[in-house]
Amino acid sequence: MSTTKEHKSLEAEKALISALLSDPQAMTEVSSLKPEMFAEKDHQVIFRTIKEMFSNGEPIDLVTVIQRLPDKYFQYVSEISDICLSSIHIKAHAKIIKDHYRKREYVSILNGAIGELDKAGADPQAIKDLVTKSLNTDDDEDNDIISSQDSLSLWVDNIEAKKRGDKEVEIFTTGIDEIDQIAKLKRGKVVVIGGRPGHGKSILAKTIAMNNAMQGKPVLMVSLEMNDQEQNNRAISELTGIHYNKFEDCTLLCEQDMSKIAAEAEKLATAKLFYTKSFNMTVSKIRTSALKLKARAGLDLVIVDYLQLITPEDKNIIREQQIEEISRRLKLLAGELEICVVLLIQLNRECEKRSGIDKMPILSDGRSSGTIEQDADIVIFSMIPAKYGIEKLHEIPLTENMILLRIAKNRQGRTLPFTIAEFNGETVSIRSNPNLYRQGIAGI
Repeated sequence: MSTTKEHKSLEAEKALISALLSDPQAMTEVSSLKPEMFAEKDHQVIFRTIKEMFSNGEPIDLVTVIQRLPDKYFQYVSEISDICLSSIHIKAHAKIIKDHYRKREYVSILNGAIGELDKAGADPQAIKDLVTKSLNTDDDEDNDIISSQDSLSLWVDNIEAKKRGDKEVEIFTTGIDEIDQIAKLKRGKVVVIGGRPGHGKSILAKTIAMNNAMQGKPVLMVSLEMNDQEQNNRAISELTGIHYNKFEDCTLLCEQDMSKIAAEAEKLATAKLFYTKSFNMTVSKIRTSALKLKARAGLDLVIVDYLQLITPEDKNIIREQQIEEISRRLKLLAGELEICVVLLIQLNRECEKRSGIDKMPILSDGRSSGTIEQDADIVIFSMIPAKYGIEKLHEIPLTENMILLRIAKNRQGRTLPFTIAEFNGETVSIRSNPNLYRQGIAGI
């Protein structure tokens, strides 16, 4: 099934923008309208700018809006500004835009479902359920208010179901016992792992992926730095205990190594671990990959490595806004697909300006990465102290095989100043070690 019909109304889009320029307060009548609902990219940019200005309480007219837009928009915005000098029909125009947007989305969803059905091993019921959920996601977008009575009724039903054991809350493991005891990775949540380059965030992400995938929980790895073969090198190195460098120069592998590799590769092949193949990934592409995988094999976790390498949908807005948009859309994806999203971020250099153990990252080190404190449910930071020549954590001796982890934010629980886990540079792996001191110390 496919369609060549264009589902869009550029006239309605121009009229709505024009109406907002003449009557900015009309934005309250179309607040549920989103930039991506506009078919024309230029209209997306213009509407997003007007909406942001309205949210910030800035004055809105032809002059002020043009000042916020790139120069190429000057003539175009001027031309459409007098198309509609009244906002009396703005709701009708918004409905036209939404209807066409839904049609485009439905065509995409249905075409994707047909493509999945053609694949061997596809589960028709899973595809049907996913299509049904996708088609119904925005049916109630304008009904965004719930009464206290209805809200509490749902809440009580949920609590009672959990107490009876009818509704089990699934927890995903990080592979680090102390982290798992405090930070609960659940569906619908966004978990951020932050650190400076080379300080173990990708290794921790791999540990999370392998631990859950080998337990039969489908995991999608979206790596924007390493391809699937490089990730296999790391995974098999950890499972076999073979030095990672041997996979870079395979002539160093002996027969015993090859036997270990064959055995562990066979085990890993049964894990529900999937990789994206492209490095050029937008959030829309990540969402499409996640939807397809959920229909084909199910999906529990999406791990993105890392945020700053995701290609922005709109390259005409400033970088900070791009990061905020990416972060927010990944948060929405977690809720939409009822999955846990693990998002890696690369921190700025502020932490390296501090001395000693204070180099351990804190939340403010991630502020340049957008809305981390708003969108993240859990924030975990990693640091390998030996890389900074740090030999002690207060009175605790630190060695080169230790990595420090900190739970800096936990929306539904307590934080953890630090825990110490075992780091193995030869096999590029992290694991809990009961012989290491892990007690959190306040004030670090």
